[in-house]
Amino acid sequence: MKKTTVFLLISAFAFVSAKADVLLSQDFEGLTGLSDNGWTVVVDDRAEADCWKLTSKSSAISGEASATAGGFHNLPATEQCLVSPDVTLGEDDYKLQFLWGGASAAYAIERQEYDFQVRVQVVGEDSWTRVFSFTNQADVEASGVKWPWVNWNTYQSTVDVSAFAGKTIRVAFVWLKFNDGYSGNTVKFDDITLESYVKPTGAIIESATSSY
Repeated sequence: MKKTTVFLLISAFAFVSAKADVLLSQDFEGLTGLSDNGWTVVVDDRAEADCWKLTSKSSAISGEASATAGGFHNLPATEQCLVSPDVTLGEDDYKLQFLWGGASAAYAIERQEYDFQVRVQVVGEDSWTRVFSFTNQADVEASGVKWPWVNWNTYQSTVDVSAFAGKTIRVAFVWLKFNDGYSGNTVKFDDITLESYVKPTGAIIESATSSY
């Protein structure tokens, strides 16, 4: 037991002491709109409304502003994306980390009425790769969050994106509405970082949550 404890402490120290190469960082503080700093809102042709916006200070999940999509909109089924600037990854291991919260776990998980996804595209290619969906248990648990998640708790997910090392990529945070008509199924996210890291060996990640 003593040897195991020492090993875990050494592993943890090596993990936190490695200097990270931060390629992308966005906390939405001080912005006047979501298209600042090279980010792009992409709305599909099924919906005329742009549902992405900045929150007020009182409803942010971190700091004074967060990105949010959804709300009570009378829209057809739609897919709306907030896309990052292009970033070029080196040959290291990389992780994408972000905070998020959803208005209704039941409407997402049980009724499959909406989803919050994260996708990655290699610049120059047409296809996108989904790396996270909060309606997918395997994705959620792999990101360090306990399943099932709870309405309007704030979670931090960590997604390994080392498969894209050596490539130039962009990241899309996607709100999907699967049914026509009114919907109040809102998502919020914040504090995005994409950085290099040293993968911990045998680590068990548990997500801390907080309500607001």
